[in-house]
Amino acid sequence: MLRKRFAHVFGGVLSIFRGGSALTLARFGRLSVAVGVAAFLAVAVGLVWSQSAGSAPSIRIVPPDRSVFAVGQRFDLRVEATGVSGENASLLVWLNGVQLDKLPGVKPVTTTGPGWIAVTVRDMEYSKPARVSVLAQLRSDSGLVASALSSFEVVDLQGPGQPVKNVILMIGDGMGLAHRTAARTVAKGLYSGRFNGLLEMDSMDAFGIVFTPSLNSFVTDSANGASVYAGGNKTDNGALCVWPDNTDDDPLDNPRFENIMSYLKRMRGMATGVVSTASLADATPAAFLAYCYKRGEAEKIVGQYPAAGVDVLLGGGKKWFLPTSEGGSRTDGRNILEEFRRAGYACVTSAEGLNKLPRSVKRCLGLFADGDMDTYVDRVKAGNFAQPSLPDMTEAAIEILSRHPRGFILMVESASIDKVAHKGDAHRAIWETIEFDRAVGVAKRFAKSRGDTLVIVTADHETGGMALRALGGDPRALEIGWGSARSTGPFVAKAPAPDGGGMAEPPENPFELPQISTNHTASDVVLSAYGAGAQEFVGAMDATEVFLRILRVIYAGKAVGHGNK
Repeated sequence: MLRKRFAHVFGGVLSIFRGGSALTLARFGRLSVAVGVAAFLAVAVGLVWSQSAGSAPSIRIVPPDRSVFAVGQRFDLRVEATGVSGENASLLVWLNGVQLDKLPGVKPVTTTGPGWIAVTVRDMEYSKPARVSVLAQLRSDSGLVASALSSFEVVDLQGPGQPVKNVILMIGDGMGLAHRTAARTVAKGLYSGRFNGLLEMDSMDAFGIVFTPSLNSFVTDSANGASVYAGGNKTDNGALCVWPDNTDDDPLDNPRFENIMSYLKRMRGMATGVVSTASLADATPAAFLAYCYKRGEAEKIVGQYPAAGVDVLLGGGKKWFLPTSEGGSRTDGRNILEEFRRAGYACVTSAEGLNKLPRSVKRCLGLFADGDMDTYVDRVKAGNFAQPSLPDMTEAAIEILSRHPRGFILMVESASIDKVAHKGDAHRAIWETIEFDRAVGVAKRFAKSRGDTLVIVTADHETGGMALRALGGDPRALEIGWGSARSTGPFVAKAPAPDGGGMAEPPENPFELPQISTNHTASDVVLSAYGAGAQEFVGAMDATEVFLRILRVIYAGKAVGHGNK
């Protein structure tokens, strides 16, 4: 028996008291820790690197300090000076001691506005490893006004071993360790104190721990959480493979860094695919295909997809592919679905259509819901099988992409683990995790049959602070609590239905539904890897390192270059 208790009263909360003098870890059990003012200030300054512009002149440099890029990866450089006064102010930038406009092939563009100056270089690219220092100075007739120093690194990818041909990156959005434990408990059960079996994601070749903070927050959102995997660099929460700038009117003009789909298609000619149970305009799929500072700009995000050249794109969000005149939500008049069709894609809108695709299809767009796709529990409860399951979409994507001779990279997201955990719905969160695990099994079986494929299973962050503890009075029962929940009171639901018969769990009185909302947490997340190159993912790592490690196993034994396909 597994009971779920929705209560905000158990679990610890890390809180920063800005008006006080300490960083305090609130009580979890009997643990209490206080950190002094100096430590708090050091942490705060390290996180909030992009301070808001005040009256005093200041300079911001992106890429942010300590950024890392792969050889050949494109990125923008932008230096902004704010609080500028006077007509003769100038902003000068040096890279490793060489003035920016003196570097061969570099074409900086200077823009100005009320009180600010910016210098931007688009699509920078290094063909060899490098450590680069960026010095910026704001000068006026009276001399030096302000200066800033930053640095970034470009790293080589070539390493020992055999190169991996295919990579399948599987993201359980919001899936923490407790989600995995709860899913194993429901899916496999226990006997004599031991689980009766393991999840597919338990039976992997290598395991690691991933750190998840974003550029401007201890606790990431899904936009940065996906961008770090997609592009190997940190963003502000809400941003998709771009950094902040001082022009808020256009979320598409921010300085960007190239995502892995674009990089591998351009550098190696690999096929690319994205699968999600969310709207395809949602943050995780969007980070692998688009560049935007505001994750909510669905129309602008999907408008970039045809140019991205993705070979397989399966999920929800159909309304963002159609104009309002065709029953969609686009106000720009574009019919993105028709643009894909004209480009030679097979376009399907149902599980039946996906299953009946000819074996000759090499590019496919599948749109199976106007918004997010239904959860596993809701599909089973309603007997609605018009939408394909995540394992079905994963299998179809792999089958199509494997027809490309130069290999592929596929990102598969189980989106609703996060979405239902935000509501404190442990029942659906568990079954979404179980269905995700079945999709992992699909990927593992393909990898096992090939010997040249890597499967990575991880999360972008943990949602809810899910924790499992013994239910008082019954040692055979567990209750699930949400440490980050804000609730009006406790609520206990019935146990989950058996495997294959999952049903929703409404309370007897629908007006007794808990007023609960949970948040993301700063917890580390688990990474599991299987197949070729899996040992590269052992140990503790920042989320940005996953991007580089993927590229290293692809380039193992090979030099990086545009002609290396």
